[in-house]
Amino acid sequence: MTSSTTSNRSLTHLQQAELAALDTLADAAIDTSDIPEITDERWALARPGTHHRKVQQYAATKTK
Repeated sequence: MTSSTTSNRSLTHLQQAELAALDTLADAAIDTSDIPEITDERWALARPGTHHRKVQQYAATKTK
């Protein structure tokens, strides 16, 4: 992960070190036992865009 894939805020040196350490781990070495599996039945309930709010754009107004 590079800083360009994150938001505009910078990562601390500790966060960068943690990400670098995680990046070296093999997928099999990551314990995901505490994460529930998403089944086909759960995916069927998914709805796209329900947690996204559109950005309001305001028209520029001229003042005289």
